[in-house]
Amino acid sequence: MPTRIAPSSLPALILASFGAWGCSQADDPADLSGYDRISRPDLGVESLGDGAGGAGGGQVNPDGCPSTIEFTGQVVGPEAEVPNGGVAAFTPWPEVDTGVGAVKAAFPATDMPVAVDIEITEAVVTATSFYGSGGVPASQTRFWLEDANGAVEFFLDNSDAESVPPFDMQVGNVVSLRVTEVTAYQGKGQVAKAADWTLVDVDQPVHIFEPDRALIPDDIDRVVRVTGVLEGNPTSCGGSSRCWNTFNYGMGTGIFRSSSDFLSPGQCVTFVGPVRVFNSDIQFDTINFDWHTNHVEQ
Repeated sequence: MPTRIAPSSLPALILASFGAWGCSQADDPADLSGYDRISRPDLGVESLGDGAGGAGGGQVNPDGCPSTIEFTGQVVGPEAEVPNGGVAAFTPWPEVDTGVGAVKAAFPATDMPVAVDIEITEAVVTATSFYGSGGVPASQTRFWLEDANGAVEFFLDNSDAESVPPFDMQVGNVVSLRVTEVTAYQGKGQVAKAADWTLVDVDQPVHIFEPDRALIPDDIDRVVRVTGVLEGNPTSCGGSSRCWNTFNYGMGTGIFRSSSDFLSPGQCVTFVGPVRVFNSDIQFDTINFDWHTNHVEQ
C-alpha cells in the first residue's frame, strides 16, 4: 500500500526521479495492477447531502442499475490511504471565490504556455491521478481543485521542485498557492506551474455534482457522479483504453473511457471523477481506477 511522504523528503525525491513520470497526457495507466476492483462495499463514510447512502437525488439511474448509489470514488473519508480522502457532499459549493475562476479565465486558446501570477486561496483538492510506485507519485503532479466558480486541472512537471507540492496531495486537502504558468492541451486549459504551496486543512467536504441536466463545457474538470450501462461493444481509443462512445448517464450521453480489464458490455457502472472532453464530446475517463465501480449482482 502507498505510504505517506515526509514533506522534507519530497524536493529530493522530485529531483531524483526526473523522468520517472515523464508521460504525456495521452499515456495510459493500464499497467497499474491492483487499482481496479469489480465491486466496492459500503465504506461507512458519512455523506453530506440529501438521500440515503449519499445519493444526491439529481440523477435517475437507468434500468439494471441500483436505485441507490453509495460509491463516492476517491472521496472515502478520513483515515483513507493517500491520495484518497475528504468527505462526500452532494450540495452546491459555498459561494467563496478562491481564485479558481481567475485561473480558468487565464487559460490560453492555444497550447502555448502563458506566464501568470494568480493567487489561489483555500481551494479544495477534489481528485488526483493514481499514486503509482517509484519516484514522485503521479498524484503529486496531476490533480484537480474546485470551488463555486468551477474546477481546474494541474499537470505539473515532476522535475520542477517549486511547482510540486511539498506535502501529500490528498482529496479533501485545502490548499493555497500561486499559479505561475497556464497552458492548454488539445484545447483544454490546465495549470503547468505553481509555487508557494501551503496546506491549510485536510479531510474537508468535496462537493460532488450529480447532474440534473446535460453536462456542458463549463462543467469540464468538475467532479461528478454518473451511472449508466455500457451498451454495445467498445472501440479502441488509445493505448489499451476502450471507449463506449454513447454512454447514457441519464441526463445526456458522453464517452466512457477506461483501460480496465474488468469492464464489459451490458454492465452498469458508476463514475465519480472529473469531467473531461474529447473532440468537444463529454468524456468520463478513468485515469484513476478509483474513479469507477461496476455494480455486480451478489
